[in-house]
Amino acid sequence: MVSGKPRVSVVIPAHNEESSIGECLKGILGQDYPEVEVIVVNDGSSDRTGEIARSTGVRVVDFGAGHSAAFARNAGAREASGDILYFLDADVLIKDKNFLSKLAEDFSEAEAVSFRVAPEEPKSFIQKCLAVQYPQWPFGGEKKVFSSMPESSTVRGFQAIKRTVFLELGGFNEKIFYFEDRELHSRFYSKGYRVLYDPRLVMHSIDPSSWGEFVRQSRWTGRGVYEYYRQTGVLHVKAMVFWVLYLLSGVSSVLILPLPVFLLMNLLLLGWALKLAWKSGDLLHSLCFVVLHFARTVIAATQFLSLLLFGGVRR
Repeated sequence: MVSGKPRVSVVIPAHNEESSIGECLKGILGQDYPEVEVIVVNDGSSDRTGEIARSTGVRVVDFGAGHSAAFARNAGAREASGDILYFLDADVLIKDKNFLSKLAEDFSEAEAVSFRVAPEEPKSFIQKCLAVQYPQWPFGGEKKVFSSMPESSTVRGFQAIKRTVFLELGGFNEKIFYFEDRELHSRFYSKGYRVLYDPRLVMHSIDPSSWGEFVRQSRWTGRGVYEYYRQTGVLHVKAMVFWVLYLLSGVSSVLILPLPVFLLMNLLLLGWALKLAWKSGDLLHSLCFVVLHFARTVIAATQFLSLLLFGGVRR
């Protein structure tokens, strides 16, 4: 804290992220905040991720074999010297050059900071469909400090945390493949720590642009549900249960008689799509998002059941 300002360590786990790591680093390196270090953890990439990162002058920690986001984040945190740890994904862009300045100020009010997430200029049809899911302005666009929040809340999680608190909590659970952040957040809240949600801080997420990328991400979600359940005993199956009931009621309505429950579920889905359309102003892509949600759940559920019944290894 040479300048009197807290030092921010930006930790970026990256596995085969050559398509986005350059733009991600450009956003961080263009910040106006003086007290910052950037650490890219090149976790077993087989593409040009490490080469691109090194060309920008940031610190790169290389691993020959891939592990998990939790492993990479912990590895980066061990190398960090900052008062604040900001865990940034390689497929997320920061466009506001004052982002880190605002972030550092927020830590005078809480032990962790949560941001607003927005889609990064959707180009493909799938990206335009996925873009309608992002919340507009939680809490009416106002800052809010909270020390507990239901896990279903879109702002429950956080991406930046005081280093002392992170070390006290023991970092991320490296046995959890995909939802390691949820588990850390639960331990954080159990200690009574506070999170500040700041809508001024906007991260632009790059969604899957093709069907292949969408399927890959959906399978990761299924693996994440499995690993989280195996390590914590908590099973996130709300979406799976809904769509299974939907399919069963649909089959029953065809083979037996029209069932009121199937009609009701279709009305609920239509209402969901219309709500998304009202927020986004885009009916077509809102309807398609509901279809993609169904596809994602089926793919994730298939992956989850496969691992549950037959086991498996991480990537």
